[in-house]
Amino acid sequence: MEVTLFCMSMGWFKWTFHPFKSTHFFIMTIAAYLKKLINIPSITGEENKLCTELVQDLTALGFQTRLEPVAANRFNLHASVTGTPSILLSTHMDTVPPFIPASENDGKIFGRGANDAKGQIAAMIYAVKDLPENVRNQVGFLFVVGEETDSIGAKTAVKNGISAQYVINGEPTDNVCVSGHKGIFIFDLQASGIAAHSGYPEAGESAIHTIVEQLHIMQNINWGTDDFFGEATMNIGTIEGGLAANVLAPSATARCFVRVVTSTDDVVHRLEAAKLPGISYEIYNRAEPVRLFVPENMPAKIVKYASDASRFAMVAKTMMLGPGSILNAHTKDEFVTISELEESVGIYQNLICSLIGK
Repeated sequence: MEVTLFCMSMGWFKWTFHPFKSTHFFIMTIAAYLKKLINIPSITGEENKLCTELVQDLTALGFQTRLEPVAANRFNLHASVTGTPSILLSTHMDTVPPFIPASENDGKIFGRGANDAKGQIAAMIYAVKDLPENVRNQVGFLFVVGEETDSIGAKTAVKNGISAQYVINGEPTDNVCVSGHKGIFIFDLQASGIAAHSGYPEAGESAIHTIVEQLHIMQNINWGTDDFFGEATMNIGTIEGGLAANVLAPSATARCFVRVVTSTDDVVHRLEAAKLPGISYEIYNRAEPVRLFVPENMPAKIVKYASDASRFAMVAKTMMLGPGSILNAHTKDEFVTISELEESVGIYQNLICSLIGK
């Protein structure tokens, strides 16, 4: 049976249902499946091809699939057997640039997204497809867009409503459950100047000089500390400005990223206190530090990065774990070991069964 629904705000999308089919056709190894996913480019904003492939794969496995409109030509993917799962396995379809094709060497799968987060997608699908039917019927998938930039996919899913009791968010955590992670505060600093000939600097004002002074101050202030999350850090990611070497810059901008341990409001207060005259800022994205749900007797750790888990934790008991190391995510040599990938399948299965047994 196939039903087509109309979404007034975003256009057409489909909910498809097929009776559960045998999974024996899914005979490729998890390593081969991951390489297939890696070889479908899905840089943030360009997730559609991967989303389409996942719809086909999950439909063939007997899952209902639903596309949730997020932005023009961008969709989250929901999938489950019954349409009302109590446990959601979630991760993101988008990757950072540039695209790097898949390769395999020495027991490792390389390529963009190998561990952030196409390895998690593969592990989650392989975990659920072989669960007993009574367990599988209580599990669903939520694969979102935009995690690497503004979390627009997770924000949309939470806004539209998530009814599951538990969310397992997949990120590269070395297959160890995460008890909490820092928040984020991303902002653009802006400085204005007066263009003039550089031989006569008294005739103008350089926006670059102003923003460099501001950035130096920001590198030396305390962005907050917390007994649980540790110390906040600040990174200056990009700087732009100026017209030419012989012209005082009329404008300059810098994008900065604070890993928050107190609250984003506290970061705003510290930023305001350190802000020089002539400097303004615009907030690009913010999320609070979050303590996550850890099942009893599971080893856990705190991580210094952020994820969509902070969004899901507002509406469900949220866990975070998956194969791969954050230390090689986003690098030219991003990889996940096949052994860790295979191990994560069993970890997800055991976690699901333990949650359903509660």
